[in-house]
Amino acid sequence: MTSPRPTTSDWRNNWRASIAVKISGTIMWLVVAVLFLVNIAVQWNVEQKVREELEKSAEHIIFEINEILEVAEGDDAIARTRDVLQHLLATEEYSRVEIFVDERFWFGLGSEVANQDMLSRSIRIIDANAATHVLRMDFYHPRVADIVKSERKWLLLVAGLPIFVMGLVLAGLVHVIVARPIQELVTATRRVSEGELEIRLAENRQDEFGSLATFFNQMLSRLQQNQRDLAAALDQAETANRAKSAFLANMSHELRTPLNAIMGYSEMVEEEAQDAGHSQYIADLKRIRSSGAYLLSLINDILDLSKIEAGKFELYAERFKVATLMEDVMVTVKPLIERNGNTGEMRIGRGVEMIYTDMTRLRQILFNLLSNAAKFTHHGSIKFYADRALTSGGEPAVEFHVEDTGIGIAPEKLAHLFEDFTQADVSTTRKYGGTGLGLSISRRFAQLMGGTLIVESEPGRGSKFTFVLPLTQPEVATPIT
Repeated sequence: MTSPRPTTSDWRNNWRASIAVKISGTIMWLVVAVLFLVNIAVQWNVEQKVREELEKSAEHIIFEINEILEVAEGDDAIARTRDVLQHLLATEEYSRVEIFVDERFWFGLGSEVANQDMLSRSIRIIDANAATHVLRMDFYHPRVADIVKSERKWLLLVAGLPIFVMGLVLAGLVHVIVARPIQELVTATRRVSEGELEIRLAENRQDEFGSLATFFNQMLSRLQQNQRDLAAALDQAETANRAKSAFLANMSHELRTPLNAIMGYSEMVEEEAQDAGHSQYIADLKRIRSSGAYLLSLINDILDLSKIEAGKFELYAERFKVATLMEDVMVTVKPLIERNGNTGEMRIGRGVEMIYTDMTRLRQILFNLLSNAAKFTHHGSIKFYADRALTSGGEPAVEFHVEDTGIGIAPEKLAHLFEDFTQADVSTTRKYGGTGLGLSISRRFAQLMGGTLIVESEPGRGSKFTFVLPLTQPEVATPIT
């Protein structure tokens, strides 16, 4: 498939940037420069020839007059001289000739014209009486520039027209040989950038442009094949992801039922053991129930993740007080904070009252942040507070902060902190446990709710998580990134 020729409007709109215009313009400027030099050369050459011809005719006439004066005297010499000068004035460019003998005016012929040049020649003569005299003749003629003007026009036409025609032919050849293939390549490249990968350049040339067209077409063919391979791989990946999500959802459901049963029975057995006075079994039964609760929380996280990846996660917005939710979360997480010898502090800023969003997911995000702070902080402090703020778009929002004095996070690990199944360090996983899903799910929830979740941290000094949430739940969820 050959790319179309550029349209007239393309050339008109882009003539300043067109390489064809630049090349043709350069050639025509060269032609103008050559014509200018030819003009100068022609003018100089013609002027030289005119001067030579005038001087030659003047030399010839003065010698002819000399011969007349050597053999004739009086009226006869004047008559013969008049005949010679009349013939001269009729055939040459001279308008008037004056003759002086020993610097005295002797004879003149022709009309006087203003602004003319004069050519003067002198010679010693011997008259019929053997006397020696000085003969001077002044030849008046139009200026040389005026004489050559008409001749120069014809010479320029004869010499300049072929040069101009050759320039036009050369510009046309350059356009066909160089500019047109380049313009075709530019047009094809533009169309490829717009997504037309089916376009092809003509490969009917044997020069570098032909090779360029061949390589260009081969590149497009490989690009098309790569796109087909990528589309097939993407389709396979999406199919596999949907299958994985469906598997996780089904498995989570299948695992939650027996886990709920185990936790329920362990709680019943614990109550019976207490009633029967078998206190030696209480600790083991509590560990069973605690482990079951941990597994159930993990399964819930996996189920949430699979729903988000499958695009089936839904938010349920409601209006509630921020202070009530924060107090509830703080009460829940307080045992975790105190377990490692930490102190907790909660503060609610002025103006933070009602919010319209998904209460369950907001509670889950705040609980994840606080439980992480409690887990990675020992004998330190954890601050939990909220203030009024604005989103990046200028909408009113609440800004939640969870700040701790724990182990902190290395700068090179911060970029991967919110990835699935990722923790700051392998040693952290071994020491503190966890799956690395809590922060990943928290950020995804934050994005779905139209908010942003960021972190600032310094190793050995602690971390600070900031969650900015609009006061009103957006109708269209923010895309997950």
